[in-house]
Amino acid sequence: MSKVLGYRKQGSVKLLEHRVTLKFSVDSGNQYLYDDATGMTFVWSDLRERVLSALLDGSLGERRATWNNYAPADIDHEVLFISRWRQKYGAFVRKVGPYPPVPPPAELEAWIRKEILMQLILVVTEDCNLRCRYCAFSDHYPLNRDRTTKSMTFDIARRAVDYFFELARPEIERNPRRLFGVTFYGGEPLLEVDLIARVIDYARERFPGLVIPVMTVNGTLLSPEVAKTLADRDVHVSISLDGPTAEHDRNRVFPSGQGSYEPVMRNLRRIREEMPDFFANYVTSVSTYDCRTDVEAVSEFFFSSPDPTPPVLFVSKVATRNTDYYDAFGPEDLEKHIAQVRWLRQDYKQRVIEGDRYSTYAQSYVGLPIATCLLRGRMANPRPPFLPFTGACIPGTKLCVTAEGQLDVCERVNGSFPIGHLDSGGVDFGRVKQVIENYRDSICDKCHACPVTRLCSMCYSTTEQEGVFAKTPEDCAETVAITRGSLADYYSIKEGNPSADFSYETDRTYLERRLMFL
Repeated sequence: MSKVLGYRKQGSVKLLEHRVTLKFSVDSGNQYLYDDATGMTFVWSDLRERVLSALLDGSLGERRATWNNYAPADIDHEVLFISRWRQKYGAFVRKVGPYPPVPPPAELEAWIRKEILMQLILVVTEDCNLRCRYCAFSDHYPLNRDRTTKSMTFDIARRAVDYFFELARPEIERNPRRLFGVTFYGGEPLLEVDLIARVIDYARERFPGLVIPVMTVNGTLLSPEVAKTLADRDVHVSISLDGPTAEHDRNRVFPSGQGSYEPVMRNLRRIREEMPDFFANYVTSVSTYDCRTDVEAVSEFFFSSPDPTPPVLFVSKVATRNTDYYDAFGPEDLEKHIAQVRWLRQDYKQRVIEGDRYSTYAQSYVGLPIATCLLRGRMANPRPPFLPFTGACIPGTKLCVTAEGQLDVCERVNGSFPIGHLDSGGVDFGRVKQVIENYRDSICDKCHACPVTRLCSMCYSTTEQEGVFAKTPEDCAETVAITRGSLADYYSIKEGNPSADFSYETDRTYLERRLMFL
């Protein structure tokens, strides 16, 4: 809920005030209030709501006289509670003036180099041996690049590695224990396994102790021989696995239309048998769903299948923007999907409350959004003042290098927002400044009134169009609804079992490793 409260002057600048809170109820019926100004959540009540509303609009004295069903001492207690949070921490209200200007290019570069550079992404090929029906590079996504036969040369990869670690040098000097992800992306990256091995060997020799190699693969090319090449180099591998045969083969097919489940499982069975340590410690899954996915069957598959099912790192929805993919689905598909997701949420919550085992699919589908709520930014973790809202990074935080050496914001952005090229000196921080300004002006004009900015995952990849960024009111409403549901899930669990363990979902190292696969 957001409400415009009026203006306050700070010096010569007018600050517009908005109430930025979100009420939600848990399974027991108890009420809570999430406050986006502080990132705190409060036990809530009708009296607290009345007091807060009256204090914010200056009508406490007038309204209080009508609250005959509350004891004066109870009212005094709530007035003191709300007033202390408002005065000491600025709770419940966001005061917003004009955005400060985006820093000049040199300052952006210094910031990236010293503080937040995280990951190098190498698009080693734009080709793939599968033709997955929901692929981001299929005809369903006209704004994305097409599938091609382009592959990265070792020279481009070597230059990218050298440039990235030169960019990271101030951060390495500041924090010598810092590790950086080097992600191999496609297409299907294992089409270029020899290049990948050569690049890892080069990076490890040139920059020892700094590299975590990761990749997501379709699993069809992950023979034991290829797996040994990766295992020898401690590569973290995530397999695209959408569930049991019927679910997986519905979308993940070869050019002939044949499903890919059996070739993937054949490889995984052999790896589990011949390289059990690699399978147990370095192999995970990512799973994609649409509104025809039988999430109950998929969750059960990852819970008790006799086939090797690596733990699920991420569950991702088939992208809904700039696509006609969903034209094939009807209202009955959506209704069935909503009912199944409701079941999965309730089943997961009950299992966590009772200390029961649950599938890693449910953990990622339901538990990871809860973990995101728990790890939200608090008052001591502000975003950059010139980009204070949404989940957008400063372009350059992740450095995505295409097969031809272009530098993109990330691997999920469609290529119409390049931020440099290896042939022209690397990142163009003037261009970075322009991208931030374009995004901020297009996306963030109403964010100051949003009650869930600390939990918003909207970014460049989820708002991109052809050369511009855009969002709809429905996008924001969905973000609010998802956040309300995750907060309600968490506090329902904690009411049911105050000792419920979320350490796995919220372990920082584990979550950072997850981010390498984004």
